[in-house]
Amino acid sequence: MTAERLLRLLSLFTVRRCCGGEELAQRLDVTPRTIRRDVEIARPAPTGTRPRVLVAAPADVVAARMPGLGAVVEAVSESACLVISGHHYLDALALYFAALDLPFTPLEPPELRERCAELSRRLGEAAAGGH
Repeated sequence: MTAERLLRLLSLFTVRRCCGGEELAQRLDVTPRTIRRDVEIARPAPTGTRPRVLVAAPADVVAARMPGLGAVVEAVSESACLVISGHHYLDALALYFAALDLPFTPLEPPELRERCAELSRRLGEAAAGGH
């Protein structure tokens, strides 16, 4: 799944929760099978888990870059903070934290670290000229 399609899919989920697979496929110009695969990839964090990420930057800097994500940003020190996210789609979180261009460490859930590793592998392949 491309990052663009992931973001469009998540946007549609946020705006219209009642979209079916056929409608999503039409809106994103893909097959229903692709939508099923994408939804599996974009699965939310395990129930009851709020993703937690340690960011190597001051809390005020991070908070200013994270409007609208429903995240709580807590200072751990002058140069680090803990982000407790209200957003549960792990691929989207991994991409979002990477786009902050700040060092970060996914703490919970373990699946977030796994998604970061998978996205890193895929982006590395793309940067090397494809598979």
